[in-house]
Amino acid sequence: MRNKSKEEQAQQSQQQQQAYLMGLQNRCSAYGFKQGSNEFANCMMQQQQQDALAQQQQIVNQQRQRQADLDAYKAYTAPPPPMQIIQPNLTNQNRITCNPNGFGGFNCN
Repeated sequence: MRNKSKEEQAQQSQQQQQAYLMGLQNRCSAYGFKQGSNEFANCMMQQQQQDALAQQQQIVNQQRQRQADLDAYKAYTAPPPPMQIIQPNLTNQNRITCNPNGFGGFNCN
C-alpha cells in the first residue's frame, strides 16, 4: 500500500470534516431547528462542544487504561520480594538439649 501524498491527506481530512459538519447539521435539524437560525447555530456549537468533551474524555480513559495495564504488567514481571526468614525465639523453656548416651544414640530433654 502506497503512502498518501500531502494533497491526498488534506483532501481526505477536508472530506472527513465536511462529513462531520453534515452530521452535526442533521442532528440539529432532527431536533427541529431550522438552518440559518440562531437556534440552529447554537445547536451546532453545543454539539461540537459535546463531541469535543466526549473525545477528551475518551482520550483520558484510554490513558488511564494504558497506565493501569502498564502498572499491572510491571507488577506481573517484577521480581518477587526477598524471602524473609523468621527465626524462632528460643528460650531456655522450649529449648531441647540432646547429649550422647554412650550407646551410639542421644538422650534429649
